[in-house]
Amino acid sequence: MGQFVSSIKDKARETGEQDAKLADDALNSLQDLARSRQKIFRLTVEKSSNANLEVPIKKIVHDKFIIKCGVESNPEGLKSTIDELIGAFSKKTSITEAIAKSLSLGLDTLFGNYSGSTSETSEYTISVTDNGAVYRIDYYLYSYRFTSESLTNYSKNVLLACLVVSSANVADLDRNSVKVIVSSKFPYETEEDKKVADAVVEDIMKAVHDKGFKPKESKDMEAAKAAEDALKKAISDAMNS
Repeated sequence: MGQFVSSIKDKARETGEQDAKLADDALNSLQDLARSRQKIFRLTVEKSSNANLEVPIKKIVHDKFIIKCGVESNPEGLKSTIDELIGAFSKKTSITEAIAKSLSLGLDTLFGNYSGSTSETSEYTISVTDNGAVYRIDYYLYSYRFTSESLTNYSKNVLLACLVVSSANVADLDRNSVKVIVSSKFPYETEEDKKVADAVVEDIMKAVHDKGFKPKESKDMEAAKAAEDALKKAISDAMNS
């Protein structure tokens, strides 16, 4: 499940002045480092462009990060972290499933690849809804594993987990790129499957070539807009934890 950094610091204060000072110094430094990395990650997503051959973003619709101690690499611990990051997207949809799958693979990689005391991984993927909405999903994960006994008595690690979900900027995508993206989401085995995939491709291509075209908004996007204020408050709460 994991605990907020402030909870671990409170535990240390209960055991003695020296332990409290060590825990405060170490955890404050790690929080500062984590927040710096989160800001760098956010800027990297914002500045994504065709210059590095990635599919760029148009608008950010979901932005969440958490800093927690003692997140275990077991199914319960990983599911809790994923659920917290998805937040307003908690209603089960094709997009939340894509996010959860990406994050699960990322967390497995993170906890299995420490170099010394640290491990980090980042990834982005493109997902498409059945009405042609194209999302870009970015995540960044960083973990610091404690080795000092004065800290391992209270927690094993600090985890920074960042998630940004955006509408993809499809303006410069050619038909082949669109087909590749759609076929990864809508693999077809029957003629009916192919018709669905082709219809999604045509919706996206209309968005590429017709500035006035607006595909139907998916339930995922509606949920994101409705939760925008709640997301801002959640990010502020996390920063002040």
